[in-house]
Amino acid sequence: MEYNHFMPTRVISKKDAVRDFDFSKLGKRAILVTGKTGAVKSGALADVTERLEACGIEYCIFNEIEENPSIESCVKAADAARSFGADVMIAIGGGSAMDAAKAAAVFATNDFADPYEIYVSIPRRALPLVVVGTTSGTGSEVTAVSVITASGKDGERFKKSLKSPRIYPLYALVDPKYTYKLPWNITLSTALDVVSHAIESLYSPKAGEISLIYAYEGLKRAWSAIKKAHWQTFVEFRDITPDVRDELSCASIIAGMAINLTGTGFAHAISYPLSVNKYVPHGLACAYSLVPYLKHNRGEDERRDKMFEQAVGYSFEEFYEDMQKLLPDAPSLSYAEIDSFTELTATSASLKNSISPLSGTGVEKLYLAMHK
Repeated sequence: MEYNHFMPTRVISKKDAVRDFDFSKLGKRAILVTGKTGAVKSGALADVTERLEACGIEYCIFNEIEENPSIESCVKAADAARSFGADVMIAIGGGSAMDAAKAAAVFATNDFADPYEIYVSIPRRALPLVVVGTTSGTGSEVTAVSVITASGKDGERFKKSLKSPRIYPLYALVDPKYTYKLPWNITLSTALDVVSHAIESLYSPKAGEISLIYAYEGLKRAWSAIKKAHWQTFVEFRDITPDVRDELSCASIIAGMAINLTGTGFAHAISYPLSVNKYVPHGLACAYSLVPYLKHNRGEDERRDKMFEQAVGYSFEEFYEDMQKLLPDAPSLSYAEIDSFTELTATSASLKNSISPLSGTGVEKLYLAMHK
């Protein structure tokens, strides 16, 4: 039995996790990295600032992180941290804020002649990072990965991952109440991201005994919660209940631990051009390739196939049908976009990170299925 496990982030999940946390042990000056609205609407920003003031910590707020954060905004956040003299960084938001803060924490403490060196140079250190999530989906709270949008020589935009043990958050403060007011479209997209993480980890060739446990449990909890949330929203016509929100939050962290050990597969690789160029929310962009992903890998490992069906509670075919009911129509792609997206995806290491790797021809076929 082989496994290799390392996850140094301390996860504190409970009611009032932020309000009860002693930030003073981390430093005297903090920079808060957020987007424009999510941290405010959720109430997380108010809780963090109130607690910082109670702990006697000075702070400044950088709220310019966009969806699919750019390398430029990460550099700006780092510049703000340096100017303020921050000794700790606090990310508040979904995956975009957390991923941006991870990169900014590296930029703030390392001198690069060119920002793109961050992808190839080993950072000496990074600012200590605390993350406060406001969605249940990305699992970025517990990974050593930051996915940032970069620009190519011809101006095309693409997502590229920074990976380093330096960017693990020191603490993840998880309070599901920050997700209670999320609308259905964001709830669905982020929850499907959890499902994607779990499934792609389950069928990764890097999977070991511990990651398989995480993948199975994350998928089981996430899929059950999605079905309950959908029922409450569209059949009972009421708000999603706190217990379901709590379950999605827990599933997100567990599935995040799974991909921290294995990485993601080709459903994520194919999603990136859709998110950057077609503005498809990340979780949905991944979910459009999930059924093809399962069909591609099914039959390669009997144990994993059984784990999948046990986790979702029924057969592959029934899962396929339910996924199609949940998903809105995929974006229409032109032949030019298909060629461009295939080229952007062709070099992704995630294409090989499934027990049945995907070829460039397979990538093109998946994009072609979206052509209308």
